[in-house]
Amino acid sequence: AQLYTHQRVAALVRPVRELKGFEGVDLQPGETATVTFTLTRADLAYAGADGQPLAEPGSFDVAIAPSAVAGTGVLLELRAA
Repeated sequence: AQLYTHQRVAALVRPVRELKGFEGVDLQPGETATVTFTLTRADLAYAGADGQPLAEPGSFDVAIAPSAVAGTGVLLELRAA
């Protein structure tokens, strides 16, 4: 399972899908498992123009998917600290 984020609007252009976490899970056919990810404000930050971490408030698409091209995102709103 892979966790991807995308910031919809930012001061700098952000990747379309940015890998923020992954968990390898071995499953037998028909078997399921629960995977939990914790996403923090620091995980949504990037290096600003001054090189310091910057977590801009705004809308993020968050997806848990088997690959970078699969999965459906949900909307997450990051508010000002």
